[in-house]
Amino acid sequence: MNIPQIDNKLQIEAAFMQNNPAPVMQVSLDGYVKVLNPAALEIFGKEAPKESIFILLPGLDKSIFRDIGSEKLTQYQITVGNRSFLFTIRKDEKTDSLYFFGADITEYKQADKKLQASENKLRTLYESSSDAIMLLGEKGFINCNAATLKIFGCASSEEFCSKHPADLSPPTQPCGTDSITLAMEQIAIADKNGSNRFEGVHKRLDGNSFSAEVLLTAICLDEKNVILATVRDITERKRAEENQKNLTELLINSNDKLEDALINRELAEEVLSEKSIELEDRVKELTCMYKIADVVERCECLEQIFHNVVKPIPSAWKYPEITRAKIHIYGQEYVSKAFEKTEWKLTSDIIVSGEVKGCLEVYYLKKCPNQYEGPFTQDECNLINNITQALGKAVEREKIKETNLILFKISEAAFSTKNLEEMLKIIYPNLGLLINTSNFYVALYDNKTELYSFPFHVDEYDSDTDLKSLDLRKSLTDYVRRTASPLLINKKDYQRLADSGEVGILGTPAEVWLGAPLTLGDNIIGTVAVQSYSDPNAYTRNDLDILTFVSEHIAIAIERKRAEDILSQTISRYTAMINTVPALMYIKDIDHKYIEVNEAFCRLVNKSKDEIIGKNCFEVHSEELAKKYYADDNSVMENDTEIINQEEKYIENIGEIRWISSSKIPLHDSNGKVSGLVGLAQDITEQYIGRQQLIQSDKLAGIGQLAAGVAHEINNPVGYINSNLNTMGKYLKKVNEFIEGQDKSTSEDLENIKEMLKDFTDAINESMEGTNRVKQLVSDLKSFSRVDRAEKEHTDINEGINTTLNVVRNEIKYKAEVKKELGEIPELYCMPNQLNQVFMNLLVNSAHAIEKENGLITIKTWADDGNIYISIADDGVGIPEKNIKKLFEPFFTTKDVGKGTGLGLSLSYDIIKKHKGFINVRSEVGVGTEFTITLPLEGIDERKTESVTC
Repeated sequence: MNIPQIDNKLQIEAAFMQNNPAPVMQVSLDGYVKVLNPAALEIFGKEAPKESIFILLPGLDKSIFRDIGSEKLTQYQITVGNRSFLFTIRKDEKTDSLYFFGADITEYKQADKKLQASENKLRTLYESSSDAIMLLGEKGFINCNAATLKIFGCASSEEFCSKHPADLSPPTQPCGTDSITLAMEQIAIADKNGSNRFEGVHKRLDGNSFSAEVLLTAICLDEKNVILATVRDITERKRAEENQKNLTELLINSNDKLEDALINRELAEEVLSEKSIELEDRVKELTCMYKIADVVERCECLEQIFHNVVKPIPSAWKYPEITRAKIHIYGQEYVSKAFEKTEWKLTSDIIVSGEVKGCLEVYYLKKCPNQYEGPFTQDECNLINNITQALGKAVEREKIKETNLILFKISEAAFSTKNLEEMLKIIYPNLGLLINTSNFYVALYDNKTELYSFPFHVDEYDSDTDLKSLDLRKSLTDYVRRTASPLLINKKDYQRLADSGEVGILGTPAEVWLGAPLTLGDNIIGTVAVQSYSDPNAYTRNDLDILTFVSEHIAIAIERKRAEDILSQTISRYTAMINTVPALMYIKDIDHKYIEVNEAFCRLVNKSKDEIIGKNCFEVHSEELAKKYYADDNSVMENDTEIINQEEKYIENIGEIRWISSSKIPLHDSNGKVSGLVGLAQDITEQYIGRQQLIQSDKLAGIGQLAAGVAHEINNPVGYINSNLNTMGKYLKKVNEFIEGQDKSTSEDLENIKEMLKDFTDAINESMEGTNRVKQLVSDLKSFSRVDRAEKEHTDINEGINTTLNVVRNEIKYKAEVKKELGEIPELYCMPNQLNQVFMNLLVNSAHAIEKENGLITIKTWADDGNIYISIADDGVGIPEKNIKKLFEPFFTTKDVGKGTGLGLSLSYDIIKKHKGFINVRSEVGVGTEFTITLPLEGIDERKTESVTC
C-alpha cells in the first residue's frame, strides 16, 4: 500500500525539483545533502549530494537545524565563483528535511558594486533609472528622480518632497512593527554599516500598497550626512515567489493527502494523478514566467528582451512540441522556431502607456484534443495575458529609461557645449529619437527691433534663406512668446484661433503644431517649435512636456552663452589691466596654489604662466623663499589679516639684490569664509636706494651742523695736550742740563727737578685724559653713524641714546640740561644706526626749540610685554596745532633758512614705520613738546632670510 504513495510522492518531488530553473536542495536534519536539482548541481557539482551542507554553504549557522520552525523562513547568502545566490530555507516536518530554495542575485550584487564604485555614472543612473531614487535628510525628503514620481503617484518633485515618509507607507509592516519605527531602525543600520538592503511594503498617494526592495546608502552631500534610498517595485517578483511558495506547500500538502488517501486506494490514486498533472502544468507556467522575468531584468535593450522572451514560451503550453510563438511589435517580428500560421491561435495585445504597440501570438501546428474550454486552457489564456502584461511593462520601463537617457544627453549638452549652435547640433538628433523633428526651429526675439532670428531651422516646405530677421507678430511663434505658455494645437484649432484675431495664418499650415517658450527669469526670449504637415496625431501632451524640457535647456544655454560673453569681455579687460600694471599681481586659493598671475610676476620668477598656474610656492620658488612665502600666506588666510607695504629684500635669479614692497589681502567667498588671497608686490629698489641716500644726506647735514661743536669738543683736549707737550719739552731740556752739570748742582736745583718731574707726571696724566676724551668722542661718532653695521641686530636702545647724546653734546650743553630716566628694557632687533638718526633729529630739534637759558630735555625709556617706549620732551617754545599735522611731511620746517632741511622728522617717521612702530606728538605753545616713540617687540625679529613675499 505504501509503494504507490512513495512512487507518486517521488514523481511530485521530481517534477518540482527537476523543472525549477532556480537551485533547490533537500537536506537532512543532520546536515547532509539528499537531493539537488539540475540548477543546484550546476553550481555545486555532481559530487555535492554526498557532501555536508556546511561544506557547500560555508558559514551557515548550525543552530538553524534546531531552531527553524515549519512556518518560519530563513535566508542565507553565498557567492560561488563569480555568481551570488540567496537561499530561502524552510523546514518540512513531514519529511524531516530542510528545503533550500535559491535565487541568483548576481545582477543585484553587481549593480550595488557598480553603484558604489562609479560616482561618474551616478547622475545618469539617477535620471534614467526605472527604480525610485530619493535623498532623505534630517527634515525629510530632499530630492527624487522621475521614477519616484511615477511609482508613488506624485505630480512633481516638490509634491513628493513635501510628504512625510509616513505618507508613503502603511501604518504597519507585514512583520507587525509600525512602519516609522522599522524605517528608523533600517536607517540606523545604514548609517552604521554604510548601506542596508531590505524588503517592505510602501504606499502610493492613491492609497494602494505595493511590495518593494529598498537599498539605503549613507553618503555625505555638501558636508551633510544624508541617505540615498533606492526603491524597486517587486510586486511581480513577490507574486512569483508566492507562487513558488504555494508550489512548495502544494508538495507538502500532497503528502498529507496521500496519507489520508490510504483509507481509499482508488481515491488516493485519482487525487495523486490529478495533483501530479496540475503540479506539472503549474511548474511549467512558473518556469516560463521565471525565465521571462529573468530576461526582462537582465537584458539591456528591447531587441534582446523580445528575442529571448519568445523562445521559452512554447514550453509552458500543454503541447510544447507543436506550439509556436511570435511577438510582433514596432514593425519587427520575433519567433520561437520556424513559424507557421494555423487556425488554432491564441493572441494578446502588448499595451504600453495605454496604447496597443504590438501583440503576442501562440499557435498550435495541428488541432489538439477537444476540451471543454477549446484547444487552449483557461490557464494558458491567463498565461499569455500575463506574458504580454510583463512585456508591456518592460517596454514602458525601457522607453522611460531611453527617454531619460536622451533627455540627460540634451541637458548635458546645454551645460557642456561652447555655444548655442554646437548645442543645437547635439539636441536636434537626440530630440528626433523622442518626437518627430522633421520640422523643427528655434526663434529668438529681439526686444529692440521686435524681429525674430533663427539660429536653427529645419523644414520640409519653408526655406530658411529668408529667415534672418522676420516680423512674426500674429504668428503661433509670437503667440507662445506673448502668452509664455506651451501650446499643442491642431489645424482646426489654429483656424479657430486665427478667426478670433489672436493669430494670423503665416507660411504653410501644419496639421499639428507644438511650441514652447524660451524663458529666462521673467523674460521670454523666443520660442522652440516642431510641426507636422501630414500627420494630425504626430504629437501628444507627453511630447509637449518633452519639448518644454528642451526649451528650458536651450534657454539655459543661451543665458550661459550671454554670461560667458560678458565674463569673457570682463576677463579680457581684467587680464589687460593686470598685465599692464608693472607691479607683481597674483591670486592664490586656500590650498596655496596660484590661480592667476600677471606678466610682471612671470618675468620676476622667469617662468611662463602655464608653469605657475596650479602650482604652489614650493614648485615655483626656491625652498628657502617658499618657506617664507608659505608662512606669510598661512598667517594671512588663517588669521584673516592683511600685510600692507612690507618692505623686503629679494635676490633675483642673476644674483642682484632688489627691494620689494609687498601687500597681501585675504579673499572671501559669498559666506564670508576665507577662500584665498590677493597679492601685490612692487619693486622699490630705486626708491629704497634714494631713501637711503636721503637718510645719509640728512645725516651728513646733521653732522655738518654738529661739525663745529665736535671740532670744539676735540679742540679743547687737543689744546691742552699740545700745551702739556711744550711744557714737558722745556722740563725735559732742564732735566738734561741738570744731569750734565750734576757736580755743580745744589740742593735747590734738586728740589726744582723734583717739582718739574711732578709737573711732568701731571702733564702726562692730563694728556692721557685728553687723548681718551678724543678717542671716546671718535668712538661715539663712529657708533652713531654705524657705517660698518648696516644690517639688523639686537641692540640696547639705552646705549644708542647715550651714544647719540655724546655726539650732539655741543648742540645741547649751552642751552639745556639733559635729564635721563632710562629704564631696564630688553634688547630690540633693529637697525641701530637708523634709530640713532631718529634720536639725533629729535634731540637737536628739542635743543633748537629752547630759546631760554637753562632749558630742560627729559629722556625716558620703558617697556611692557609688547613694546619699547622712548620719550624725548623739552620745555621749549612748543608747536602750533596747525603745524603738528605737517611735521612729518618732507621739506616742512619751521626753522630759518639754512638751519634745517625739512627732512629730519619725515625720515624719522619712515624709519619708525619701517620698524613697525609709530610716533606720537604732544605739544603746547610756550610749554614744550614731547615725542613718544613706540617700537613693537613682537613680529620684528626677522633673523630669517628676508625676501619679497610672493
